[in-house]
Amino acid sequence: MDVTDTERRISQLYNDVYAIYDQLTIVQQTQQSHGRQLTANGRQLVSLNDTVTRIWATQQEHGERLNHLDSSMAVLTEKVDGFGERFGQVDERFAQVDQRFGQIDERFAQVDERFGQIDQRFGQIDQRFGQIDERLDEHGRKLDEQGRKLDLIIEALNVRAN
Repeated sequence: MDVTDTERRISQLYNDVYAIYDQLTIVQQTQQSHGRQLTANGRQLVSLNDTVTRIWATQQEHGERLNHLDSSMAVLTEKVDGFGERFGQVDERFAQVDQRFGQIDERFAQVDERFGQIDQRFGQIDQRFGQIDERLDEHGRKLDEQGRKLDLIIEALNVRAN
C-alpha cells in the first residue's frame, strides 16, 4: 500500500466520521422534538384526566341527590296512603318526578356515551404512544449501529480517547 492510497483512505475515514456526527446531530434534534411532543401529550392527558375526574364527581353528586330524592319519595308514599282525597294531586306530582327521572336517565345515558367516546380516545392515544415507543426503539437501534461503526472507525484509525 503506497502513501497516497493510505492518505486517501484516512481522508475517507475522516469524511465518514464527520458524516456520522452529522447524522447523530439530526437524530438528537429529532429525539428532542419527540420529547417535547411527548411532554405536550402528557399535559393533554392530565387535562383529560382532570375533566374525567370532574365528571365523575358530578355523577357522584347526582347519585347522592338521587338517593335523597328516593328517600323523599318513600316518605311521600307513606303520606299519600294517609290522604285519600289528595291522592290524585300527589299522583300527578309523582308523574312529574317520574318524568324528571326519565330526563335524568337520558342525561346519564348521554354521559355514558361520552365516557365511551373518551375511552375510545384514550385507546387511540395509547396506540399512538405505542407507535412513538416503537419509533424511539428504532432510533435507539440506529444510534447503537452508528456507535458500533464509529468504534470500528476509531479502532481502524488507531485513535485513543484523551
